[in-house]
Amino acid sequence: MQKVKEDRTKWTNVLESQLPNAPDMKIYCLYGYGKETERKYYYAREQLEDDDDDDDDVEDEIQEKRKRFRDKLGGLLRNVFIDSSVNSDKDPRIKSGVHNGEGDGTVPLLSLGYMCVKGWKNPLYNPAGIKVITREFQHQVGPVLDLRGGENTADHVDILGNYELTKDVLKIASGNVKELEDRITSVIREFAAKVKL
Repeated sequence: MQKVKEDRTKWTNVLESQLPNAPDMKIYCLYGYGKETERKYYYAREQLEDDDDDDDDVEDEIQEKRKRFRDKLGGLLRNVFIDSSVNSDKDPRIKSGVHNGEGDGTVPLLSLGYMCVKGWKNPLYNPAGIKVITREFQHQVGPVLDLRGGENTADHVDILGNYELTKDVLKIASGNVKELEDRITSVIREFAAKVKL
């Protein structure tokens, strides 16, 4: 960690840097969850070599153009893609090569909450013992159609219109935080417990 302190390129990576030595500081993690979110992908590799049995001149021409394009980019273009043929009858969250899970519609729950509920509780990442308060907001669909998600949305961007989140932000900004304690209603603690660093 000492080496990382001197390398500014590592400062934005929470797994490679420590919180500052500011024991009087508090960190508030405010995020939403309860929306289906892309979590992982199943990839396939495109065949670059033409099959000897394939006599289709059009397919040969396409493959040759792709190969020239890749060569021109100096290997920057990968021949890997999401395999949309991957589906699961046993797990409906796996569709068209995408495994969906819990999150805010954009960011998976583990990425939203891991450092808040576990990572920053570890002295390795939080040597000053900064207090970390986690406030979760579960997505709730409103009774009427609202293009911005309504007052109880937990969508990645629309959460800025969530009334409860706004109240919390105003309390934090005004220093009126006495009643703001952890409010964790998701399974983030169970997810975080499985991570071994």
